[in-house]
Amino acid sequence: MGNAEVMVTARMGVGKKEEGNRVLASLGTNASKAVNQLYDYVIERGVLPFDDRVEERRPHSRAEVEAAVGLVDSLVAPVAEPYRSMSTKDARLARLGIAGAAGEGRR
Repeated sequence: MGNAEVMVTARMGVGKKEEGNRVLASLGTNASKAVNQLYDYVIERGVLPFDDRVEERRPHSRAEVEAAVGLVDSLVAPVAEPYRSMSTKDARLARLGIAGAAGEGRR
């Protein structure tokens, strides 16, 4: 199909369309751009961004992992024996259960 553009249509109530267009405009976008972004998301990830049924299967982004590491690091607790010989990075990854952590080829 190449770079040819096609039209996608959707049916909804007039009120929903008008309110949605107002919100999209306030966000600096429009329905066409939002639908394109939705398609990009679905194509890239294979899931809907708002489908609760697949939330637990959704892979964690690097930002989410880093946020989790930050939360873990903010908790004050004595250093457990297994972590004493690890680098800070390896200990963080080990606490999160990330494969390859704890000195198994990571430095």
